Amino acid sequence: MEISGEYDQLARATLLCHLRERRFPVRLLYSGAAAHRHMQFAAENFAEYLDGRSEHEVSVLAEALPGSEFPPQLCDVGTSNGVHSMQFLTELDRRRPHCRRYLGIDFSSRLLGVARARLEPFAPADSHFAQGDIESGPIEAVRAWRQRDHGMLLCLLGGTLGNVEDPARTLRNLRDSCRPSDVLALGVFLPPAAGHNVVEPYATAPMRDLMMIPLRAAGFEDHHLELRVEFIDRAVTGTARLCTSLVLADDLIPGGIPFTEGQEIDCFRSQRFDGAEIQRLLKATGWHVTTERDDEEEYLVVVARAV
Repeated sequence: MEISGEYDQLARATLLCHLRERRFPVRLLYSGAAAHRHMQFAAENFAEYLDGRSEHEVSVLAEALPGSEFPPQLCDVGTSNGVHSMQFLTELDRRRPHCRRYLGIDFSSRLLGVARARLEPFAPADSHFAQGDIESGPIEAVRAWRQRDHGMLLCLLGGTLGNVEDPARTLRNLRDSCRPSDVLALGVFLPPAAGHNVVEPYATAPMRDLMMIPLRAAGFEDHHLELRVEFIDRAVTGTARLCTSLVLADDLIPGGIPFTEGQEIDCFRSQRFDGAEIQRLLKATGWHVTTERDDEEEYLVVVARAV
């Protein structure tokens, strides 16, 4: 069995590193073949993305940033396929038509291209898009794009923070991409209320297929693995258990990478946060919280300033 060349953004050495650790980060679900499947899923299930969340986000921002305090520059981190960003910009323009410059950032070049095309009718005329990895360090594209004489609103909404490997490091990277007094709009999903089956949307056949794509790219076949999706330690997790022993061969590793029956590989993790934890994370990473409010859908929006 050989390592597949499916991933255009990830060197084989990186894929091998994740294999050694028996863990694939969520960002792999938005690269290469997985990005194509994600776009297909979004096209087939478009209505699921029209969730009304942007109304809550913009309402909190309007409360936190009255009148002239609203920054004229907006950096949208994690545009993905652009469906939520489209709703957010539309609602923002309806409530607060102050955004004059827009920058969309995403890890996946494929999804970024889709977002650019989708957002063209909704974003300001002065709009730009750039590839960036918020997990590896400060976003250089933000520094190059922003006008130094004006403040910036940086948006990290939806499940993005919950999908990164190290939320504290990511928030610090975002802080280091900003200047003092820049504003962060952070959205996170809260732990589910009693009786709410948070696993169900992630255990569907299309989502399970997405989780399997990086494993297939690494050389596994579906019958080699048993995929388990569950909610553990305030996170939706996907775990692949080996049904047989095998060796993944690659010319970068003499002898290949051995796997034994029963070994497990972490292939998905989407974390939930409570308000107190978010407060601690933001304070520890250089942000001062000014406003926070949740809604009836277990979604918390926090507005903070860079210090």
